[in-house]
Amino acid sequence: MLFSKSFFRKANQIRKQKWSAPTVMGIFILICMMLVFGFETIGIAQKERNLDYRIVTPEKSKNF
Repeated sequence: MLFSKSFFRKANQIRKQKWSAPTVMGIFILICMMLVFGFETIGIAQKERNLDYRIVTPEKSKNF
């Protein structure tokens, strides 16, 4: 109980601080990078498969 009170008190102190624009943008970019990494890890983005599909399409083949 005592640990949770001190934890929430410290979290509220951090939350109420004045944050500079570079800090906010840096945290936003970091969260976005972690989100994209998570999507690629569980296979939602499927970057490799989509890239292979784009390369193999007939429009881009070099067999003229």
